Amino acid sequence: PSTTYIPPVQTFAPPPAVAFANSIGGVEDFIAKWNLDNNSQSLLLSLDAVQQQKLLQEFRPRDASRDVNAIFCKFASGIAQNRERGGAVNTVKAYLAQWNLSADAQNLFFQLQPAVQNKIMLEFAPRDTQRDVSNIFMKFAQGVGKAMAGGFEAQGQPRFMPVVVRSAPY
Repeated sequence: PSTTYIPPVQTFAPPPAVAFANSIGGVEDFIAKWNLDNNSQSLLLSLDAVQQQKLLQEFRPRDASRDVNAIFCKFASGIAQNRERGGAVNTVKAYLAQWNLSADAQNLFFQLQPAVQNKIMLEFAPRDTQRDVSNIFMKFAQGVGKAMAGGFEAQGQPRFMPVVVRSAPY
């Protein structure tokens, strides 16, 4: 079957958890590494992209020879509750709502690697917030993505996740 790459033209943005899972495949590897049960997997996938990244980077149980599901659930719940209390974890959804970004700007954001998304969330600060900032945001995001691209391409991972359309027969 032949494949054709089509630039993203979606009118909706994928949920943050899906965007993170698709961006690097890290979620599946993490689930396999820790042998997570269905409850743990559901909890992991219910978190947004920023929370998932934090969990994947910070979850390091002391005794990995035992079943880690109970420890994982407690750790993940703590990350989720931190967001609910307005803690240090910024949610992608709240961030996008803060800037009232267009669908195109949101799609661009979700196509970037999580590290690029985090850098954008930390550094994007337009001077004029009285007008629509979507175009400024897209230029900023593209610049950050290009600047950080070398590290991702060197690891064999694309900067943007292309939409793949398969031709028949499947």
